[in-house]
Amino acid sequence: MDKMVLDQADGLRRLLAGQSLRVIALLAPEAAAQSAGVAVNLAAALAYQGKRVVVVDESADAASPGTLADVVEGRLSLDVAARQAGDNVAVLAAGVVRGLHVQTIHDCLRDQADVVLIGAALGADGLSALAAQAHDMVIVMRAHAAAITPAYATIKRLHLVHALKQFRVLFEGVESSADARAIFQNLAGVASRYLGISLLPAGVVGADGEALARAQALGRSVVDAFPAARASAAFRRIAGEMLHWPWRPIAARPVPVGASAASASACASLARRELASATSGA
Repeated sequence: MDKMVLDQADGLRRLLAGQSLRVIALLAPEAAAQSAGVAVNLAAALAYQGKRVVVVDESADAASPGTLADVVEGRLSLDVAARQAGDNVAVLAAGVVRGLHVQTIHDCLRDQADVVLIGAALGADGLSALAAQAHDMVIVMRAHAAAITPAYATIKRLHLVHALKQFRVLFEGVESSADARAIFQNLAGVASRYLGISLLPAGVVGADGEALARAQALGRSVVDAFPAARASAAFRRIAGEMLHWPWRPIAARPVPVGASAASASACASLARRELASATSGA
């Protein structure tokens, strides 16, 4: 009952605030591309629930049709810039978005998506502004002992650089659920004891190498290509739970009067106002 009341109160706050776009960042300490693959599969699972999802792949190369920067700055529409990865799933390279408040990016995507999943990359200065200000930060890792050290090191760095105090942990390619539980408990205990931060479980995707490899060869998500696969069932379960995670507040700034994210031209106008304001205040 308490959880139900909290969920209802959280939903009411978001409704009154007009906050409908959820942004979730996923980061794989061992391989940046792994987080984008997990993001695409979760996006496909969310699309099955009627959600419109944009995946921002921060490890994608310049060969992509377009980038998030192109969309936000009005050079391309989302339909033109994105690669479609199934119904209601658009995949974008991040590109370079400089000088814009994160809320400006949210405003430009709000009318075109319900959820943004970021396949995050960790650079010399830490996370991108968009990933750092996500409502949730998910660490994607394998369930083996060698994965603990890079995962802890990444969590510690994100805590020190971005003052993040809560992370979720998603295990992929798991042979033994018991191993995943033991590793999570170990990691959560150390993070709490030495960093004072909270780790929460995000879910477990069991080893399903054949289905994942065949889906990748087809250029599709496993959820879309092989919906009966074990991995697909796990991604759908995790996606369903994600929609009920409590929202972590992000820093906000006033939206300019008359600003709208209904078109590329409106996004370009909003971006120009933001950049002009930043320049004049410098």
